Amino acid sequence: MRITDHITLIDRTMANCYDVETENGHVLVDAGLRSSGLRIANYYRQIGAKPSVILITHYHTDHIGGLRFLKNEFGSDVYISPLEAGVATGKDKITPGKTMRSKIITRMFKAPPVDSVKSTADLDYPGIEVLDTPGHTPGSTSYYFRNEGVLFIGDALVNRSGKLIINRGLAYDIDEAEKSEQKILSHGAKIILSGHGSPFFRNRSQ
Repeated sequence: MRITDHITLIDRTMANCYDVETENGHVLVDAGLRSSGLRIANYYRQIGAKPSVILITHYHTDHIGGLRFLKNEFGSDVYISPLEAGVATGKDKITPGKTMRSKIITRMFKAPPVDSVKSTADLDYPGIEVLDTPGHTPGSTSYYFRNEGVLFIGDALVNRSGKLIINRGLAYDIDEAEKSEQKILSHGAKIILSGHGSPFFRNRSQ
């Protein structure tokens, strides 16, 4: 699904995964479930490209499950919050939120670890700004693509019936999530893309 001339929502990955074509190559935002890895790889084969960079919004399994397959397939540089790098590399476990739903989901699903990742603090990619938006998870991260006017927010907020809201049932820290909500809603992005639900367009009907 085309969102802009340079951004595509890759089909059938459960959690939303986005390909962004930039002047410096393709960037993948999030890696889906483990079963999504091959589907994402096939998308890139079909367009004759590969992601030089993979940006991870947070460490939940539906966002990093396909990461090892894709990193091995393409040799991409993977960026994730330093607070969550240990989960991606298998050194740490996910810290669930306080709700029973969060605890059950955290126990049920695990992602294959990758051998190495890079810190979002070290990301130096033209046109991309990193925003710390914790709350959904300890290191939830958003990425703003200036040339597109698009902000990728992972699951910091979700679009429900044309309104961006916190998924309180899975939030790690509600107080932090509410602060991040305000940061996102006050941001000047023209389009906000979350990990679940439809694109959120500013100044036009959904």
